[in-house]
Parts: sequence; structure tokens; C-alpha cells
Amino acid sequence: MAKSGGGSLRTYLLVRLVLVVPMVWILLTMVFLLMRVAPGDPVRAALGGRASQAVIAARRHQAGFDKSLIAQYGSYLRQVFTGHSAPRSATSGRWCRSSRPTARRRWS
Repeated sequence: MAKSGGGSLRTYLLVRLVLVVPMVWILLTMVFLLMRVAPGDPVRAALGGRASQAVIAARRHQAGFDKSLIAQYGSYLRQVFTGHSAPRSATSGRWCRSSRPTARRRWS
């Protein structure tokens, strides 16, 4: 007699779970590339038109925009998987987008 159910639910869920990994990687890569090809300078936009060239250059270095695209991509993936969504200020230890201090450890 022929088997009429195909596979088991366990196999189906395992396959779906395994397929999540490349899907997330592709989505993260697309977001990274879209952010890099968008017109304008994100540092200039964040600082406004009043910042001097020295301040802009310092912030670009702090954010890692002066590195190669591959190094930026590696840093981006590392930040995503460690839960750091914005670069930290080297002087204040605060998130660039927030005025509140960050926790030293997220899960302590």
C-alpha cells in the first residue's frame, strides 16, 4: 500500500527552521546594501548642517564609515547579532540616538 501523508510534521518544521537562517541573512544583507546606496550622508543628516568638517569626520570614523564595505558589513552583522543597533559614543558610553546611558550588560 502506498504511503499517503508525505512527511511528518517534525520534518516540515525542521525544514522551515533551517530555511529561516538564509532568509534572515538575505534580509540583513539587503537592508545593509539599501542603507549604503541611499542618497546623502547619514552622519551629515544626523548632525545637521551646523557641524564642522572635523566633527563630521570624527563621527564618520566613530561609526566606521571610513572602513571598507566588507569591514562595515562584518561590523553591521556583529552589531545585529549582539543586539547593538546603534554605534556607541566613545566618550560618554551612551547610544548615539539616545540620551539615556546604556546598560553595561543586557542580560545580567
